[in-house]
Amino acid sequence: MDWDRKEEGVENHSEPTVWDWFVSILRLKPIPIPAESDYPSIEVDQKQVEVPTFISEVELVEEVDPATHLSGPVPSKTTKWIRFPAALFFALFAQLALDSKPERVLLPFLLYIVAFTLMGWAVWAGDFRFSKPHDRVIPVKDQEVRLSYVLFGAGLTVFTFFLTRGNTFNFLNLSVWGAGLIAFIMAFWQGETPLQRFRKWLQTSRMEGLNFRVGRFEILLTVSLLVILFFRVSQLDSVPTDMWSDQAEKLLDVLDILEGKFSIFFPRNTGREGLQMYIAAGTAALLGTGVSFMTLKIGTVISGLVTLPFIYLFAKEYGGRYIGLSAMFMAGVAHWPNILSRLGLRFPLYPLFVAPALFFLVKGLRTKNRNDFLLMGLAIGMGLHGYSPARVIPLAVVLGAVIYLLHTKVKPNRKQVISWIVMAGVIAFVVFTPLLGAIVEMPDLYIFRMMSRIGTAERAYPDSPITILLDNLWDGLRMFGWDNGELWVVSVPNRPALDWVTGAFFHLGVILILVRYLRNRDWKDLFLLLSVPILILPSILSLAFPGENPAPNRASGAIVPVFTIAATAFTLLPAWVKEIWKDDRSKFVVIGVYALLVPLILVGNYNLVFNEYARQHREKTWNTREVGEYIQGFATTVGDYDTVHVIATAHWLDGRLVAMIAGADPRIDYSILLEELSELKDENRPQLFILKPEDEIAKENLAQIFPQGILSRVESEVTGHDFMIYFVPSGDVQEYPTNGMDP
Repeated sequence: MDWDRKEEGVENHSEPTVWDWFVSILRLKPIPIPAESDYPSIEVDQKQVEVPTFISEVELVEEVDPATHLSGPVPSKTTKWIRFPAALFFALFAQLALDSKPERVLLPFLLYIVAFTLMGWAVWAGDFRFSKPHDRVIPVKDQEVRLSYVLFGAGLTVFTFFLTRGNTFNFLNLSVWGAGLIAFIMAFWQGETPLQRFRKWLQTSRMEGLNFRVGRFEILLTVSLLVILFFRVSQLDSVPTDMWSDQAEKLLDVLDILEGKFSIFFPRNTGREGLQMYIAAGTAALLGTGVSFMTLKIGTVISGLVTLPFIYLFAKEYGGRYIGLSAMFMAGVAHWPNILSRLGLRFPLYPLFVAPALFFLVKGLRTKNRNDFLLMGLAIGMGLHGYSPARVIPLAVVLGAVIYLLHTKVKPNRKQVISWIVMAGVIAFVVFTPLLGAIVEMPDLYIFRMMSRIGTAERAYPDSPITILLDNLWDGLRMFGWDNGELWVVSVPNRPALDWVTGAFFHLGVILILVRYLRNRDWKDLFLLLSVPILILPSILSLAFPGENPAPNRASGAIVPVFTIAATAFTLLPAWVKEIWKDDRSKFVVIGVYALLVPLILVGNYNLVFNEYARQHREKTWNTREVGEYIQGFATTVGDYDTVHVIATAHWLDGRLVAMIAGADPRIDYSILLEELSELKDENRPQLFILKPEDEIAKENLAQIFPQGILSRVESEVTGHDFMIYFVPSGDVQEYPTNGMDP
């Protein structure tokens, strides 16, 4: 069945234009140029019907086509039984072999070639039934834009730009900014507002009551959510345990907000967008978690969890709710996004806005509802306030729109889509406006981090830029099944970004979707495949520092399409089994196979996060928590927070983090240089110096300046992380502070 033969139930009987002919060439289905007499005289009723207000968008999304075979010859029953299970078998063994990082990859490579061949053959031969959201939707009349609101919103947006100069949020510019955004939304919005729909839903619920249906899907959804919550919040305090300098910079920005400094763009640490800082400040204020690692973690974990429903909705657009559920489950338990959400940094904010932006794009093009494009614009604009790789989201959206325009044959659709993309761009620009004012004042700071990787702002290219780009592209596309890079802070390095079971399904899913596109020319399939390299561009474009590619944090936007692709293959089993066994045997086979695969996914990802990554992070991150807790014991017993010092040593403890963990003033930096020690010799209070065991020069200096001091070693829980303390007592304090540890 060719899904592109008709466009949303509207037939195109008009004479093909040059554009139509050009597009048909690109789609490898050239339109023959017919004689003039070949065209029948048909009048097409262009009247459109407005959607009744009581029909919700959710109901439209949940409509699914009756399962239909791909067009093609009737497959042989014997080969149909063999192709898919054999492809799955070879793919699983190939990925399991790659997961162990063998020196020779010929065998896994050959196994994957066999798996891909069988999978492509199965899809081409029509072994599967594919369902997708129903193309038949109720057309929505494209209402006129309210020009008065546009003019009003434009004026307020201009005022916002000037009012936010100075890089500070205040009540006035926030009010003008918000009013301008509301004006533009009211200018473009069609039909009822979400608030009106919610009120009607409440009224209907009160009159008819709420009906809850508990079926197989609802049970699976509940269990999946519980498992996801366990994976995302379990051991949050200890995995990971210690911070590094990046968290110190973020916490100082959070402290600025809590003290009343409301920056738009935070210039500290080469400059950062501010959304995460405001989330963390809100967390600290509401939950009382203070300026701490947990404050950062809570905000990023919640961001990761909020992403998952949009992954569900996006994947659902590709084949219904079970594909959506599978994609959400796989992404929820996977080690790649789980690790990123636990670090307390901005990384989860990239997929957080990719997921709704792509969902509203695909849904909006399916339902022909421009309200979805406005919501997409909101997601894009907010993403630009989050994590800098989100700057590629507009590129991904434009790519999707172009692919759609190349596949549609209905001329009015093209004009509508272009106008809706423009409206989404306006909404995104309005949301972005305060940041634009800050960029005008500090353009170098805003683009420095990006240009230091793409350009030569920090170092020269180590090779030809074209050569590096091609190598980076290859390395970036291999990260899912071979090597996700060397950045141990954000991943388990030099292993695939996916567990071996999910990785096998991802690669099978790529072949499935590619062959399905070649058979049916559904624009969404092509967009799904091409969105992956687009969304990993922030990693690929690290031309000056190719060693930073692949970077799982900068490529994290690809989480959305990657797990959708994997889920598409993962959910093939029930449909395939039903084609083989028409009786109850199919249920037992499906349950048996999933009962084997799902635990393998869970055990593999659990081990990667809570064992391998946790151990690796403890070994490679300095033990600021242990040192901070030791200092706290000293300050609350025989000493004082003001008389603690950390001897500055390159690539060792961050004195700011130690102070934060100890409970001292968060703005204190305990680091001190050797030449500054002599300034402390007249201090009468007890003093505590923390130094690295290998720092012999510091030991000699301390012994000369404070001959009455006591040098001791504190053993760490982690081998190689011991630290030395040099305790200088006052005249009336001679007892050594052990803080519960044996020196």
